Amino acid sequence: MLKKILLFILWIIFLQGSYAQEDVPTGPLEKENIVTIFAKLIPNAGSFSGISNKARGRLLKTATGYEADRLSVLADTFKTENTVRDTHLADYISGGEKRPHPRIDLLNLKAQDGKATATLQINNIKKEVQITYKEKADHVLAEFEINTEDFHLPKASFLGVVVENKAKITAQFYWVTK
Repeated sequence: MLKKILLFILWIIFLQGSYAQEDVPTGPLEKENIVTIFAKLIPNAGSFSGISNKARGRLLKTATGYEADRLSVLADTFKTENTVRDTHLADYISGGEKRPHPRIDLLNLKAQDGKATATLQINNIKKEVQITYKEKADHVLAEFEINTEDFHLPKASFLGVVVENKAKITAQFYWVTK
């Protein structure tokens, strides 16, 4: 029993992320498209963040706003400060250990005046999402929330600590013009 308690305490310590949430996401290099997933742990076990600086796609700045056909990030590119959690997060997002759907896609994005709509595809399930964004000099900072149950993702838990069903996703994408 003492061994389980010590393992649980160590696991909680590893889960405590150190990512600041002002104007997130941030990354190690400039001009990177970045996607961050924030997840809370219950009961009151903190939270963690997974950051990928490998997001791909073309965000086009138009006369009235922004649009994109597809913005994507591979599930195995998220880093959480814990390599075991990195693997579990990639498996979770991809629909299992065999990772049949290894990519998150934001499809048919249309944005104007700080608000956007798009179709989010996770685990081969598509759902319309409402996004808010801030314009910066040469990029956009966007954020939205999802319910993981909408994408048929299983409950994630370890030693009685459960990952909450709601997750916040933020993205930093550099835009281009025609």
